[in-house]
Amino acid sequence: PPPTQLKQLYRMGQTFSYWIRRDEDIIFGDILTAMIIPLIMPFEASMTSKEGLEQFRAAIQKLSNADGLYGRQVSKNWNVEHIVEEAEVYIHTPLKSKEPLDLIIIYAHGGGFVAGDAQCGTGLDYFNELLKRGISFRWVSVEYRLAPEHPYPAGLQDVLAATRMMLLRFPQSRFALAGVSAGACLALEAALDLNAQESQRIHSLALFFPFLEPACSTPFKKHGYRWNFGKWLQWCWKGYYNDTIRTKGVLNRPLEQFAALPPTLIATSKADPLRDDGTLLFAKLKKNNATHIEGYGSHACMPAVDRVNSALMFEAWASQLLIVKS
Repeated sequence: PPPTQLKQLYRMGQTFSYWIRRDEDIIFGDILTAMIIPLIMPFEASMTSKEGLEQFRAAIQKLSNADGLYGRQVSKNWNVEHIVEEAEVYIHTPLKSKEPLDLIIIYAHGGGFVAGDAQCGTGLDYFNELLKRGISFRWVSVEYRLAPEHPYPAGLQDVLAATRMMLLRFPQSRFALAGVSAGACLALEAALDLNAQESQRIHSLALFFPFLEPACSTPFKKHGYRWNFGKWLQWCWKGYYNDTIRTKGVLNRPLEQFAALPPTLIATSKADPLRDDGTLLFAKLKKNNATHIEGYGSHACMPAVDRVNSALMFEAWASQLLIVKS
């Protein structure tokens, strides 16, 4: 279908599953074209221009928060408290809850470490889905510092600081971490560090379409995706690691560190250039109470294009958190 029709269907929440070729990211590129014309890419505009980077961030913000989704929708289900202390966070408390709010989920947004923000429509969608499934919880969205102005480990330090803030603020609660794309990488690293230092205080981990492999050498990243995803991934990692090229990331940590992780949900999509990042992680964790849900679509598009597997993903997450609460 033409981009104008895609845009209309996307806003209506209709599925695209029957249009997707499973071997390419056609739907992601076409949705981007429909939602943002033109899409500014840093490696196509300027690698160093502040103006080019800000244009790109504005485009990603428009995509992840389409039509002001967060601002228009958040007040329907959530009371939001904005706090700036050791880290900047937004604490979301449900307006209606029949159970004690003894579960806190720390959330890190996506955006390749270089874009996105804590008031993210994607995160709001995910937590609304969780709320529909009867889970009683608060979620805390972290406004972590972005690369390249704030390279590694700044973003990770912010997620760690936010989690420790909440550990002190809600000492009797149980804690979970969740993230999408680059945010999933930050959530994973934070869980590894916190469980090593804080005596198993993180009880659940949810990693949606994780961005984990800085070498960008996996087979899916080498496909001829027409949106030129590979160059963008390399640019993101270079900015994150302060213009240094690293071939080793969180996946290269010692295996015994992964053994200390809590029950972990990993979601991947069949036509996602990042698919291998998630499957490589699952191979490390499959003997360690990990669950892997895979659906159709490209990067982070599964909830928009594959309702069946998206429902399985949210049900698996809810089941994992119910065990934590019990």
